Amino acid sequence: MRLKNQSGSALVVAIFVIVVLGLLVATLSRLTVSSSDSVVTEVLGARAYNAAQTGLNIAMMEVFPLGQPSFDAISDCDDLTLANPITFSAAQDPGLAQCTAVIQCNDVSFRGDVYFQLQANGVCSAGGSQASRSLSIEVTGL
Repeated sequence: MRLKNQSGSALVVAIFVIVVLGLLVATLSRLTVSSSDSVVTEVLGARAYNAAQTGLNIAMMEVFPLGQPSFDAISDCDDLTLANPITFSAAQDPGLAQCTAVIQCNDVSFRGDVYFQLQANGVCSAGGSQASRSLSIEVTGL
């Protein structure tokens, strides 16, 4: 008589365990997707920072050409000849593929000296994600 009263309890326990395990798997899969999205954003942000830094370095090479004294620096921002935006290719710059850097230059005269304010905005994209970083520097000749 006792066995007849408990004949369906194992089925109820089995369904409960299956439902709980299903909810656990669904929660973990959402957590994994969220974690991978944040890694993609972090990597794109680092690449955008490097693109902006590279853009500033290229602009600085035009302001102060290598191997020449600092008094040979350009006189104002209109003398910059670099391509704007700078587009990085996968063949030459594999770490910056799908990235661009936009350079802005402002020249300011103060007490007879010319100061250059250079700003670079690096933008990288992959798939549907995009990140941008901005860097700026101010320089003057010696």
